[in-house]
Amino acid sequence: MTDAQLLVGMAELKVARGPAHFSCLGLGSCVALTAMDVSNDVSGMVHIVLPKSLTGRQVDKPGKFANTAIDALVSAMEELGAQRTELHLAYVGGAQV
Repeated sequence: MTDAQLLVGMAELKVARGPAHFSCLGLGSCVALTAMDVSNDVSGMVHIVLPKSLTGRQVDKPGKFANTAIDALVSAMEELGAQRTELHLAYVGGAQV
């Protein structure tokens, strides 16, 4: 079986069950957060653009803001069978440009 090739654009969130290769181009000051549940073979990535959504405003893309992206990523992974207590997370990016 070949790995799924998933390109994660700005404010996007993608998850996969089984082998997957996530790519996120041009992070700059953005942050890419990855999560993996090895036991249940579920992984995901979100390309976070801004730290916090504005209070009282509707959020169309939860991956855009750090305060909504993390919960959205974990929830999407749980829908594929991941267990919150089994997640391993890593992040990259956040350059001061």
